[in-house]
Amino acid sequence: DKTPNMTDDLVSFKRPKRLAETAPEFFLYFTSEEYQIGMGYYAPTPSDMARFRENILLDPERFGEFIDRFAEKTEIKLFGENYKKWIPNDLPAGFQDWFQKKNFYISRSMPVDNEFFSEDLYLKMIDIFDFASEAYAFLMDRD
Repeated sequence: DKTPNMTDDLVSFKRPKRLAETAPEFFLYFTSEEYQIGMGYYAPTPSDMARFRENILLDPERFGEFIDRFAEKTEIKLFGENYKKWIPNDLPAGFQDWFQKKNFYISRSMPVDNEFFSEDLYLKMIDIFDFASEAYAFLMDRD
């Protein structure tokens, strides 16, 4: 059997553990068929996500503006696991997909094509990372 034992790979950009034990990371994930560019928080502690929700509650207008821009970027999707128990809040419906997450990532998936092997890949990464940095700020703002 000559099937490769690994058919995917992940490149991630994350703060050093000495600066933050847990932190979101920007990533490029790829297989032979597709690739994803995004930002995610895969193993946040409950207190990390509580801080994220608190930051949303402290500045819902700013987060609402981000949600509006996110809705316009139809190629970038939100993924993640929701808490089983609803977290009560008075936020509008558009906030709930974010507010109820136990962990999440946002990414854009694309088929592997000539662009993946070109210098244009880094431009696409910059565009998506720049956009995702707004969500990153809400995750990492520490008061």
